[in-house]
Amino acid sequence: MAPRKSSQANAGDPADTTPRADADAAEGPLKMRDLVATVARRTGARPAAVKAAVEATVTALGAALQTGRGLNLPGLGKARVARGGGDKPLTIKLKPAPVPTPPKEAQEALADDDQ
Repeated sequence: MAPRKSSQANAGDPADTTPRADADAAEGPLKMRDLVATVARRTGARPAAVKAAVEATVTALGAALQTGRGLNLPGLGKARVARGGGDKPLTIKLKPAPVPTPPKEAQEALADDDQ
């Protein structure tokens, strides 16, 4: 089997949390394998290494919500348990994180430099 080529040029900026309408935005619910593939593609890491970290993260988030703890995560937003917990289904209220706006371009000067 040929060695796998890893290119950082194909990996997205890990700090880039802006929503995009690209291959990451598929129809239907986000499944674990899709999340692992997206994180691997954006970080340039191997999917096997990413899988363990993503599974641990999702487990920790689920445990926090199950015990009634809220979440405040950049890129996701603020989530709190509205109802449920324990053995009951959870109703979660999510206030999405604001979409970052690009910096404003320098405005044109109102007067010429010679005036």
